[in-house]
Amino acid sequence: MEMDIEKKVIEIINEVNPYVDVTDETNLIEEEVLGSYEILILLTKLEEEFGIELPLEKIEIEDFMFAGDIAKLVKRNIEQ
Repeated sequence: MEMDIEKKVIEIINEVNPYVDVTDETNLIEEEVLGSYEILILLTKLEEEFGIELPLEKIEIEDFMFAGDIAKLVKRNIEQ
């Protein structure tokens, strides 16, 4: 299931920033794939896609380093 979540996360990131071909090894912050604006759009799309709420006060920048980190964030919130 986590791999399916990660694949969907990568699809959504590629929608948010279509100018970069994101893989599971792409460092989204260092490679400037996601800035603050893109993160906000991504959060909205993740909430819609997975039917979850991602409260900003519980999110750290480290949650957005790699697609796998975002998938773990989503998974944690699905399980709540």
